[in-house]
Amino acid sequence: MAIQFLHDINLNDNELQNVKLHVTGTAPTAAAGAIYYDSNANVVKVHNGTSFQTLSTDTSDDNTQNVFTSSFVDSSSDAILRLTKSGASSGTQDIKFVAGSNITLTPNAGEDELLISSANDQLTTEQVQDIVGAMFSSNTETRISASYVDGAEGAGKINLVVDDMTANDNTQNTTTLSFVDSSDDIILRNTTGGAGSGTQDITINAGSNITLTHTDANNITIASAGNTDTLQSVANSTSSAENFVTFVANASGAQTAGSDSTFVYIPSTETLKVKNLIVSGDTTTASETVKIVSNNTLEFEGAAGTDADNELKLTTAVLTGDHVVTLPNATGTVALTSDITGTNSGTNTGDEPAASTTVAGIIELATNTEANAGSATNRAVTPANLGAFTGTSNISTVGTISNGTWEGTAISTDYIANTSGTNTGDEPDASTSTKGIIEIATQAEVKTGTDTGRAVTPATLRVPFKAVTITGNGTLTDFNVDHSFDLADLLDVNVQVVDSLSSSDTYGQTIYASVDRTTKDRVVVSFGSPPANNHTYKVHCIQMGV
Repeated sequence: MAIQFLHDINLNDNELQNVKLHVTGTAPTAAAGAIYYDSNANVVKVHNGTSFQTLSTDTSDDNTQNVFTSSFVDSSSDAILRLTKSGASSGTQDIKFVAGSNITLTPNAGEDELLISSANDQLTTEQVQDIVGAMFSSNTETRISASYVDGAEGAGKINLVVDDMTANDNTQNTTTLSFVDSSDDIILRNTTGGAGSGTQDITINAGSNITLTHTDANNITIASAGNTDTLQSVANSTSSAENFVTFVANASGAQTAGSDSTFVYIPSTETLKVKNLIVSGDTTTASETVKIVSNNTLEFEGAAGTDADNELKLTTAVLTGDHVVTLPNATGTVALTSDITGTNSGTNTGDEPAASTTVAGIIELATNTEANAGSATNRAVTPANLGAFTGTSNISTVGTISNGTWEGTAISTDYIANTSGTNTGDEPDASTSTKGIIEIATQAEVKTGTDTGRAVTPATLRVPFKAVTITGNGTLTDFNVDHSFDLADLLDVNVQVVDSLSSSDTYGQTIYASVDRTTKDRVVVSFGSPPANNHTYKVHCIQMGV
């Protein structure tokens, strides 16, 4: 079975030696460029993108099957370029040249040239003048006469003479405009007399509360009938939409109602929205619980059970500038300054209790020295004290732990007995059923894989691996790669070469080079041609049989 290569193979201008084409009597499925040896016809065939074609080895130029000749053939006023083919598939094919207006096509006697010429059919000046002059002769003109001069003085000229119109005797059409009454509307009528007599009306319609009065044929009066807008009906609304609130400009007289998009009422929530609100009086009541009783004072009714005459007023002192008071994002009670003991100056005023294990109060912070000493009972330790803590490693007794895990920093071996590193005789050996002491296996013992009385560490368990980067200089083709596995068998190392130059088109791809396993600690990677200067490859070596 053939090895399947599922990607292109780039030999980088190296030789492909001792190659044999695919030999078969049946054309394989292929695309353009595929090649095989046809064992039936004993020829090499290559695919041209449509089908396989025989690749001929005959270099002679003696193909006489088809001979082509071309010639011009006269065809009345046109000409034919004829391609004549003789041989295995004789015949002719014509390309016809058609002569356009005033063009003549003439082949020469040798039938290898074609003369293209143009006939002169340009009109003379006299011919042009006669054509144009005829356009101004024997026509019907009104109040103007036209004549063409053909010959003698002024020949080729067009004379146009306009009749004298100073008498203004044009009476063909007359027009008059007049207003005509039509019920509530008025008609502006255009009356035409003469050759094209008739009338044309433009109606002027009276709008709402507008009257049009026909005074005479030349005048009309436009008047307002007065404001007759009325409120048609009032109904309860539960709409959740924002409804405009209507207002007027004055308190009396004829008014025009107005509204604004920022002054709206939402019936469903009984909400009135207004952009800015100015209270001109000194009292604003909200459900009888909050009032503005003066320009800088809010009055709150007391909670349930409070006497009706008792209120809470929130006001400010005399301000010398703008101030912002921000309440915290929390639930609680705001304390008055009278509820706070001391002067709140940051120092102990003498009336605060000292903190103890039973009383909440004030306490002084410990210094690092005090924290390390560990004797003060009236100082508080900070995170900084803990970070700087040095303490003492002089531990005489650790104690007994009956449950859980004891955690702590390393204890100096000066304070621990029986730390010589040898079995004192009372520790049991570890087994699959007994907790005890166990010896660490060497790398050789791990590789042998038969010892059941020693423990394997992560370092000895790991499959030996070594990655070595080699760098081309444009000259060397052989590179020594030392993996230092100390192999018992030279063949027990797997080698993979990867292009590690980040700017390379094949970066990260496995490349195929010659690998020679020369010693128990080294392999030699060889290239057919020297790698380019500074082109790097990473060689991965993995020990097998571990």
